[in-house]
Amino acid sequence: AFSETHVFTPNLVNEFRFGYNYGNFAFLQPNYSTDLAARLGLGGVPYSSRLGTGGLPTFQVSGITQFGTVGYLPTKEGENVYQVLDNLTRVIGGQTIKLGVNLQSIRFRTLQVASPLGLYAYTGLYTSRLGAANTGFGVADFLANQMNSSAVSTLSQFNDVRWYRTAYLQDDWRATPQFTLTLGLRYEYVEPIRENTGRQANFVANPTGPGTGTGSYVIPSRQRGNTALASAFTTLLTQDNIALQYSSNLDLINAQKNNFAPRAGLTYSVGAKTVVRAGFGMFYGGLENRGGATNLGNNYPFQFTSTFPAPSCILASCVSNGFTPENGFSKVIAAGLQNYVSAPQLQSYDVNVKTPYSLEQNLSIERSMTNDLAASVAYVSAFSHHLQVPLHPNSAAAITNSSNSIQALRPFPHFGDGQWTSAVADSNYNSLQAKLEKRMGHGYNYLLTYTWSHSLDDAPTALTNDSGFPNSVLVPIRYSYSNSVFDIRHRLTLNGYYELPFGRNKAWLNQGGALGYLAGGWASSLTFIA
Repeated sequence: AFSETHVFTPNLVNEFRFGYNYGNFAFLQPNYSTDLAARLGLGGVPYSSRLGTGGLPTFQVSGITQFGTVGYLPTKEGENVYQVLDNLTRVIGGQTIKLGVNLQSIRFRTLQVASPLGLYAYTGLYTSRLGAANTGFGVADFLANQMNSSAVSTLSQFNDVRWYRTAYLQDDWRATPQFTLTLGLRYEYVEPIRENTGRQANFVANPTGPGTGTGSYVIPSRQRGNTALASAFTTLLTQDNIALQYSSNLDLINAQKNNFAPRAGLTYSVGAKTVVRAGFGMFYGGLENRGGATNLGNNYPFQFTSTFPAPSCILASCVSNGFTPENGFSKVIAAGLQNYVSAPQLQSYDVNVKTPYSLEQNLSIERSMTNDLAASVAYVSAFSHHLQVPLHPNSAAAITNSSNSIQALRPFPHFGDGQWTSAVADSNYNSLQAKLEKRMGHGYNYLLTYTWSHSLDDAPTALTNDSGFPNSVLVPIRYSYSNSVFDIRHRLTLNGYYELPFGRNKAWLNQGGALGYLAGGWASSLTFIA
């Protein structure tokens, strides 16, 4: 980092800053550099010493803890970010005017796929009574070599780039000795994430009922003729009413460009002991990076996951998916993962994306009780809109017996359950906050706070486990509006510090000597949270 502050005059100051961040991170599984699967007789497991994909497949066996490699390993991530900031401050009488810009060039690379070594799932279906409760055991299915589903991902590293540009203007006006007014305006433009070479695609879905979805599959036009699409994949698109399109927009997303955020604040002194403060601000959250799994670079043909589910289990025919640990994905790898496409999972992003934002406001009254004791009470709230949420556009559009395959019930029955990053969620927070603070004096201080609050939203946070979240086909997101998982109605805190009155400059044992030395300098502290 480099910073230079230039004082043109006592009333005109400019600050320039330049920063650069570089990081290289890796999360690797055991035996990442060893073809352990082949040594143990497990066939058809992808291996690359260069990319570090050694080890075991993931075994999910119901009834016991999964074993093998955890999904999304290996994960390799790196970034380099250039940042330029400039802030100019001008004082004119009772006004302090500030304006500035912030420019960031962000680049990051990611290798993070769901099942690079393959995933084998045993559900207990084949040792059950057609999926009836309290029958079947995953371990029994495993010992009987009856696999219910499997999946394997291709390996591809994507290199993403984006710009973040902001500018602001703020005026602090001390109108009178008792009254100060702050007005500001900020502009932000968050460029969508773009793969540097155009190796990404966007599945624009319109999910309706089982097998009746429509949509388009959009690829940057610079990839036309450079990246071949297997006929197996284009056939699936046709079968599920998905149109193949090429776009000159390398982002594949149209970012919002009218992100103006006003800010206002005031401070008013009522007499010598009471002050009233109020503030309002609009804050944009940007288009957060939710990791490699939901990145548009994780789409066919650049990177994808093929799933191999078993057919529906009925009385006359209840068969596995045909895969065994001995053979694994040998047939699939021999045919080329690019050409052997089975229910691939596709990632989606809102084409006309809305930038998440929050409207925040507060009103507080603070009163000085004594020279070192003050009390305050405040109302604080925040209303957020267009929050990013993971939806499932190809989840089952009907309820069925758990023993049956849900593929036929998907809006796009020849594809798996991908994720759709959509900015449609909302949240609402209101709180009453009270505080009593005793500053240091007579050897002690304390801070007592109480907060009553209520938080509601209709979606999980972007990186949380969304397994229990309703999908976008059966249950609209608005029906999930309820208390936030982190909602805490009442919170009381107390912390304090007390210096024991012994030793030099204290009330007791202050004449020196061994006893004063041993007893002096001690203090106690208290922290209480309820």
